[in-house]
Amino acid sequence: MNKKRVLILCTGNSCRSQMAEGFLRNMAGDKFEVFSAGVKPTQVNSLAIKVMAEAGIDISKYFRRFYYMETEIGRNSGKDKDEE
Repeated sequence: MNKKRVLILCTGNSCRSQMAEGFLRNMAGDKFEVFSAGVKPTQVNSLAIKVMAEAGIDISKYFRRFYYMETEIGRNSGKDKDEE
């Protein structure tokens, strides 16, 4: 079975996205390959780890991930396509 890939993207990748990744892995990890990332990642919030542990889900080994998406602007050094 080919698993669908899910990316949960946020700014810090420290709390909500980590929790969402944990919940989705727990509830449907057999159907989805789940990742979370942030555009300005920080450390995983210790309260998120604690709350998830209370729900029976261990995210203590999760780590922050950086996500960078190359855009048209990025590829063109900030120039609009019409300006080239």
